[in-house]
Amino acid sequence: MACVVVLSLMRTLELEFLQPLPRPILQQNQLIPCNKDLAQSLLNKLGSLMELFDENRMDGLEAIKDLETKLRDVASRIEDEIELQVVHLYEDEIQLEEEEHRIFEGIFDIFDGIVDKTFQPPGEEEEEEEEEEEVPQGEKSTHHCQSLNLHQRTTHHCQRLHQILHPLGGKSHPCLKFGRTLHRAVQDIDAVTQELAKAKEEYQLFKHHLQGGTKQPASLHVLPIPTHQGITIPDSSHTASHTKEIMVGKQDEFKIIKEKLIQHPSKQLEIVSIKGMGGIGKTTLAKKIYEDPSITSYFDKRAWIVASQHHNKRQMLLDLLGSKDNNANSSSNEDLALQLYQSLKRLRYLIVMDDVWSVEAWDALKTCFPDDGYGSRVLLTTRIGEVANHICTQNEFSHQMQLLEQSESWKLFNEKACKSRGAEFETIGRPVVEKCKGLPLTIIVVAGLFSKLNTLDEWKNTANAQHSR
Repeated sequence: MACVVVLSLMRTLELEFLQPLPRPILQQNQLIPCNKDLAQSLLNKLGSLMELFDENRMDGLEAIKDLETKLRDVASRIEDEIELQVVHLYEDEIQLEEEEHRIFEGIFDIFDGIVDKTFQPPGEEEEEEEEEEEVPQGEKSTHHCQSLNLHQRTTHHCQRLHQILHPLGGKSHPCLKFGRTLHRAVQDIDAVTQELAKAKEEYQLFKHHLQGGTKQPASLHVLPIPTHQGITIPDSSHTASHTKEIMVGKQDEFKIIKEKLIQHPSKQLEIVSIKGMGGIGKTTLAKKIYEDPSITSYFDKRAWIVASQHHNKRQMLLDLLGSKDNNANSSSNEDLALQLYQSLKRLRYLIVMDDVWSVEAWDALKTCFPDDGYGSRVLLTTRIGEVANHICTQNEFSHQMQLLEQSESWKLFNEKACKSRGAEFETIGRPVVEKCKGLPLTIIVVAGLFSKLNTLDEWKNTANAQHSR
């Protein structure tokens, strides 16, 4: 899921570059002042890009699916590069300390010899001078070579010490390395943003063509993905890899919704709503129910559409019809609504309307759903309680999703972190999970961050950074 990876990268940028108390190793290497603006720029661009994907949702389009995959890969690569460079800082620091220790030992040995020669009592110095006058010529040459050798060794070690204290010679400063990484990241995100704008433009041209406007655009890769048997299948990449984790603690709610759909005695068309805040797992729960074998065998026909914040009646109609018929593309909205009504007539059907933001989105389609007394259902998800209350005529068909209990939150965190840790790690991790307030998506993002940390100190530093926010 692209948004989880992007949120993890955004969190990493905040923790490493933008928090009041960054890691000491970053402060020691002066990485924050020279890269803070670049990190903030990247963070802003990532946030804007996520908003663009959300505002211009064109689910089922190959171009958008490709861009989401590209964004996920780019964000994952950037985060890996940042974390790898942080690891290198620690490795360089250890290597530098060992090298300094070795060099200083050599220099101190030499200085000890120099001190013994330089700071001798006056009497001894005069005696040595007198003795030196009596030294034969050959022995004087040997003594001179030893002094020269001592001087050369001293010069060598001093030069090496200078290299240690001034390590820029022939080697890039970590500040420059981080800067290059962030600069490349900004360029990559800008490229994805431009491709998204282009795909949106081509998609708008295609929709205009459907409405009898200009010629069809040549970029066919933005056309809706064909579906089977006239059923619009939800995007399998949307939270698919995280279904198991988010379903932690949701089994009771899964049974409640399923009972309303297939076990309730009402044979009328009933509207069942799942409401709750963003990130609580509404879509994942609906998808799990939609694909459950007891649901697929009970209903004669199923269809799934995404309404989104800016719903489009025609697009929703085309999605429900499967949009495979060329005649449907040239039909009016009234004709499409009639086709949909007739395709559902005398069938027991399930329609899922995901991410409904307004009553108007429901009003645009409600007359297309026949009520033949076969026990058909419309399942909608929304984050707005007033929308669910208005659409559902009976309170018993409206379900408010609950946040996870603390034990469920910790279980989800452990499943996502995918690593067995000792009691010391649990002592650090539990307060962090408590701050997530039982919101599944937040827990998954935080767990993804901690899953990449291996040592107890790294867990402590990251946890302290979380608590300081």
